[in-house]
Amino acid sequence: MRIGTWNVEYAYEKRLDALHAKLAEHPADIWVLTETHDALVPPGCTFAAHSAPRPKNWSGIRPGSRWVSIWSRYPILRQVDLPEADKERTIAALLDLGGDASMLVYGTVLPWKGDREKFDWSEHHRVIAEQCAEWLKLRDLHADAALCIAGDYNTDLGTGAYYGTKAGIAALKSGLESCDLYCATAPDVFPKGWLPYPPIDHIALPAAWKTKTSVVAAWPADKPNLSDHSGMVVAVGEPAPTRAPTKTKEEIVARAADAAFGKPLVTNVQRSILAEVIVAEALEPAWTWCAADYASCDFRHHAGARLEVKQSAALQTWNADSKRISKASFDIAARTGEYVDGAAWVDGVGRNADIYVFAYHPIADASADHREPAQWQFYVVLESALPAQKSLALSGVAALAKPVDFSGLREGVEHALAALSTQQT
Repeated sequence: MRIGTWNVEYAYEKRLDALHAKLAEHPADIWVLTETHDALVPPGCTFAAHSAPRPKNWSGIRPGSRWVSIWSRYPILRQVDLPEADKERTIAALLDLGGDASMLVYGTVLPWKGDREKFDWSEHHRVIAEQCAEWLKLRDLHADAALCIAGDYNTDLGTGAYYGTKAGIAALKSGLESCDLYCATAPDVFPKGWLPYPPIDHIALPAAWKTKTSVVAAWPADKPNLSDHSGMVVAVGEPAPTRAPTKTKEEIVARAADAAFGKPLVTNVQRSILAEVIVAEALEPAWTWCAADYASCDFRHHAGARLEVKQSAALQTWNADSKRISKASFDIAARTGEYVDGAAWVDGVGRNADIYVFAYHPIADASADHREPAQWQFYVVLESALPAQKSLALSGVAALAKPVDFSGLREGVEHALAALSTQQT
């Protein structure tokens, strides 16, 4: 059996479809909807008991608006009215669960701070005492029925730090305990990380059910599209659902890095980043790695020179088994402009770097590991030495410069930088 509660903020007509879809996404056998409207009918719940219509005392109220409605797929035997009960903000109904089982569901909206022009919590405290007395009376009148108190408690039932008061929380807990009830959605049992803020809507059930009851669904408030309250569903007699624990951004980044670079052969989509990191380790701090989305170059020297890294490898992820060597080709095409600081586009035909580092990984046997700096060869070429074409094969690169290993890369770039300075002078 599943029981849900949600304050739907009067189910405005423009939100009805979205609200109905959310109820369908998280079905329950019994719903206690608060600040609701008769037009919002949970799927499969054909039996209903409603509190008295809410008076139209503000513009959001329309015919059919209620403080509380109980919807059920179980037949409702009768509505249970106590003479002293608040007919607008509470409703009680006796449900036939089948066989000899029954449940008395009491739906409520407790006052909040500032309610009824009482700009403190006094009204909240007063009504808690009244309703706790009603719960005891209902329990005694229907001793054979399981008792459920659900709806908008207007308190977090924790410390009150989010919403509520210590006095109100203590009174509510005492009232529930007096009726042999426990709150199945209290902070100490509510799944951690399911909601950004503690719920203030709750479901209390017989204490004897505690070991077989768990929260199975919860969704956060979404005022523009749904409601300013979160909603939830608890299940009785079902295994507690398992959710992945909340991960930190560091854990997410580490997992992404392992997926991209955790194997010796790195796909060509990600290998450019790996090659740039290796180059950065050789050239920093004189050069700043500035590659990013739409960056015009990969590195900038503190004196203003720009450097571009182009990479290729003999062995690819898709031909590792065949050991077939891929032909290396490097993009050296002129650009039609550049994004200055990665933002403003400036027209201009030409290459956006003064120095090119062509990184090539030549190993094609089982020892190939693109992550190993010592396995790479680097060709450092001035942009002015490049031919006027869009791409350059490895043989063309080798005709322009001798390869250096990782330990010689810094010196190779320094020589190119000196040659560039001489050209510019």
